Amino acid sequence: TCASHSSSSIGLLRCPLLPPRAMAQDEQVARLLLSLRKSPSPEARAELVRQLDELGDDALPAALSELAEGTMSSRIAASVLVANIRRSSRQRAERARVVAEEGLVGQSNLALRRAALRALVALGAEAAAPSSGAVLSLLRDEDAPLELRCEAAGVLARLGVDEKKFADEALNVVVRGLTCGEPLVQLRAAAAVGRLGAHAAHQQVLAGRMASGYLSHDEWQLRQAAAVAIAEIGGELAGSSGPYAIMIAALLDDDFIEVQCTAAESLGRSGTVATKYAAEACKVAAWAVKNPLPEVRVSAALALAQLCGAAPQVLARACEITAAELGSEDRELAMGAAQAVGALGGDAAIPHIAGAFRVAVGALDDERFRVRLEAAAAIGRLHGALAEPAELAAKVASEALRGGTGAASGGIGAGMGTGAEGPTSALRAEAGKALRALGPDVESLGLEVMEMLAHGSSEVRNAASEALAEMGSSGIGHLGMALRHQNWRVRLAAANALKARGFEDAHSHVSVTALRDN
Repeated sequence: TCASHSSSSIGLLRCPLLPPRAMAQDEQVARLLLSLRKSPSPEARAELVRQLDELGDDALPAALSELAEGTMSSRIAASVLVANIRRSSRQRAERARVVAEEGLVGQSNLALRRAALRALVALGAEAAAPSSGAVLSLLRDEDAPLELRCEAAGVLARLGVDEKKFADEALNVVVRGLTCGEPLVQLRAAAAVGRLGAHAAHQQVLAGRMASGYLSHDEWQLRQAAAVAIAEIGGELAGSSGPYAIMIAALLDDDFIEVQCTAAESLGRSGTVATKYAAEACKVAAWAVKNPLPEVRVSAALALAQLCGAAPQVLARACEITAAELGSEDRELAMGAAQAVGALGGDAAIPHIAGAFRVAVGALDDERFRVRLEAAAAIGRLHGALAEPAELAAKVASEALRGGTGAASGGIGAGMGTGAEGPTSALRAEAGKALRALGPDVESLGLEVMEMLAHGSSEVRNAASEALAEMGSSGIGHLGMALRHQNWRVRLAAANALKARGFEDAHSHVSVTALRDN
């Protein structure tokens, strides 16, 4: 069952495996949501939603179930709840980013600075974007270790920084690394070649050949780094028909668990999952996820997510094993468990996300900086695990805001209404609150939300304008376009949202008569 691959997706917790504390919270959420289904009073709904919000992350499992099975009104409320959880997660990610950047620029220890780079990668492109300048400064720092500068080059590529700002400099650093004669630096540079993609295409064959030479080296650290490099380079080199796939697969029997686990992850990342190696790689990863070392555990979790996507029972069991150690007195062990929960993601992780967040946020203030960096990485992984629930909430909320009933299809709007009757203006405004809380996560829905600025209800117009304002630069751009709309109500809704965010002259686009009438 581990030999076939499918992408992880939230199955809306058909069979959630909840820890005792989460079970109690889940029952409370279920009762509140049941009351919400039956309550026609807007005031009562508002109070119930407030109580649900107070439960925070613990409400996530039941909220996701409600998104699938609830009534129109309870699904909208659940989308608001998930959106608020995602917003809180974004705020935690910002705290984690500050810690990671501090480790990058304020520490001299090489291991700590490497851990800081890993934490930024775990946070993802959006959350780590404000720290791209610090990573770029590291790339340009002639006094920094070449190994670290090569890693910085790869991290900039992962963070989605505009290639025009760093690609040429990064390539120069990487070429120096490839030819420096120091094995570990060469392998870090080879991995960066893979991350730089097309810009370093001419170096890929050289980097792959060089890295393959270390797959059988006596030092396990070099074997491990070589497997990582080949997986990063990817393509035909590490694929199932590639020249190095069998060499990486041989490392599944290595004497060191760190190497075994990296080999399993490398096979998964390179797409070598439909081959005879996948079942053995999945077995290795399932065993390695119990390892106390955070890096090993996270690597195993990532491998499992890639190799065992079609075996939810394997992922659920792995998540149970790791979540059991979230309360460990050894904080490094607990941080490894929290990172693994986030790395596994999907249905398996949802019941444990609240507990993992609690221990990770608490560890951000640990006196040991390494623990703080591992906590930052854990928050990044967990924040990433919430991306799919946020997407589901966005689909429900955007459908409701547009007035969809779901009657025409069995898609995302299913269960949102009966017959041709759609949600009321009040419910559509509530859906707008969900989109506002999701902010940058719903940037792709900008045009759809913009259409709602012309709705006849001021509640819906205001909700749509506020949602656009939270989407970032693209949403602000849509509001700017709305200032030129022929309908003064559209212009007014856009102007109000823009003025609230510092655009003082926004109301100059709305006629005096319109302002007076409003």
